[in-house]
Amino acid sequence: GAAQVALVGAPNSGKSTVLHRLTAARPKIGIYPFTTQHPVPGMMQFEDVQIQLVEVPAVIEGSSLGKGLGAQPLSIARNADVIALVIDASTKLVEQVRILINELEAAGIKLNQRPPKLSVQRRITGGIEVRGAGMFKGGEAELKRILQEHRIHNALVTIDEPVTAEELEESLDESLVYRRAFILLTKCGPLDLKEKFKLLEREFGGRFQTIAVQEAGEGLKRAIFENLDLIRIYTKRPDKEQAKRPLVLPKGSTVFDVASAVHKDFARELEFARVWGSTRFPGQQVPREYALRDKDIVELHASKSYSPRR
Repeated sequence: GAAQVALVGAPNSGKSTVLHRLTAARPKIGIYPFTTQHPVPGMMQFEDVQIQLVEVPAVIEGSSLGKGLGAQPLSIARNADVIALVIDASTKLVEQVRILINELEAAGIKLNQRPPKLSVQRRITGGIEVRGAGMFKGGEAELKRILQEHRIHNALVTIDEPVTAEELEESLDESLVYRRAFILLTKCGPLDLKEKFKLLEREFGGRFQTIAVQEAGEGLKRAIFENLDLIRIYTKRPDKEQAKRPLVLPKGSTVFDVASAVHKDFARELEFARVWGSTRFPGQQVPREYALRDKDIVELHASKSYSPRR
């Protein structure tokens, strides 16, 4: 599939029902807790893209410490591209979200956050050199102390945005991963929906996009796809039809990224492209830095000297 989405939730939150509804998988659906003992995968077809959904065994308060089914569900979530927090809207929904956030973070999974823009290039000698030291909120001595605690004694550190000591510590912690996440709201009637959305917005701000599972099948699939931050790009050759199967790339990808996905040598020789879809007029010539949008059609043009390797 183009991406893997982990369905993470409390016992009986509706994970199996979501998987059954969106894929051909037939998970065991029960009224008792921990019906799902092992991860259950299923493939969701949305238009011309396949997305793998994985139902993760239930997460409870203390899972990261071994309670319930232990840390196994959290390790499955860690390996997914995106995490869907499956929340039962009929009972204590804010508490459910808080428990899932806490357990995932205890397992080293940061939701809808990104590491600070800084790089650490280790060197053999030369001590610690800092570029952009003024961006660190703590002073250069504190910065060097943190680096040395992580056994970094010779390095070039480049800081490109304001960074706190805690953020620096986290950026050096190789056990942390950063995952995009959204909320799938189950068991919610249409009369309560607006109230539940407002409650989540009040408690968590705009941190999580919320999707109501009561939406029709294709509408629900579209909402999930749009939360993956992916775009579909169709390549074509001059005077030929577009490819039937798209390249699936991260949102914000450029013409150069498309060329790189085709072949790294081709990308090096890329001169320009013609794009249908997001441009002002069909087939408009654009530079390699042009940012593409979902469903754009791209015709790549390399230098005349380029000869594909066989």
